[in-house]
Amino acid sequence: MSALFANAITTAFLAYSSGQLAGLGNVVLHPRAIAGLSEDFSPAVVPDWHTRVEISGIYGSADTGTGTSGNQFQEVRGTLDSLYQFYGSNDVLRFSAGLYGEFAFPLQHYVPYYQPTASTNYSLEESERIGHETLLGADLDTSLEYDRLSSSLHTLIFFSGHRLGPNLLAYSPLLGFDWTNRVYLVGNVNAPKLDLYLNTKFWFARKTGSSILNVHDGIGGTMREIDFTIGLGYTLFPSTRVYVESYGDNNINRGSDVSKPQGFRDGFVFGITHRF
Repeated sequence: MSALFANAITTAFLAYSSGQLAGLGNVVLHPRAIAGLSEDFSPAVVPDWHTRVEISGIYGSADTGTGTSGNQFQEVRGTLDSLYQFYGSNDVLRFSAGLYGEFAFPLQHYVPYYQPTASTNYSLEESERIGHETLLGADLDTSLEYDRLSSSLHTLIFFSGHRLGPNLLAYSPLLGFDWTNRVYLVGNVNAPKLDLYLNTKFWFARKTGSSILNVHDGIGGTMREIDFTIGLGYTLFPSTRVYVESYGDNNINRGSDVSKPQGFRDGFVFGITHRF
């Protein structure tokens, strides 16, 4: 393997969670445990081409149309980010471009928590219920690392796929911005110890039809979702890290009300990661 890949790193993670997530099939998930693996590697012949694959499973209960289910394995989710670094300045400023993918599929099938109908103002403008989630797009990443600060901004342009919003209604993303800022309170980027981080994700929906103005969008009509995660991490050993974070997934300008957002999911996570 070492002849094929350079700098291959496998990371396992396990987290306890309390809160809510939007679940496939229009159910509300209450995750209790999230476990998974990630793999980071670069081909030995193209060391500037970095790929990260992450797969995780969710265990917990769910609010469904027939009541609350017991604790079960609920969903498998994963991401793929494959980027070629075409510019780097002393390992401080880097520009990369490549492909981004995201998927999710359910391990259980339930009666929907609520059944979307044409009585909502959202109506049938886009796909309202999906049994699985797949996204494919391009990723342009700008990263900065210097002393006690690191920042990474991913600009995503989606070619195809659907995403489930916090209000359990699905949409087709067009653009996404994924921005992570990290401040090292103790240590630095080369020797991390205690860090504080904020992740912000902003999603724009793909328009259906040719209209740029409709009853619930306003002009432009693409804003759909904004998500926040704030966390604190502590590096116990060079390969082991613990963290606690709080998240909020928020719907924007979509739902059964034409004048204000509806639908959000929030919670907190306590976890540990270990690199092999």
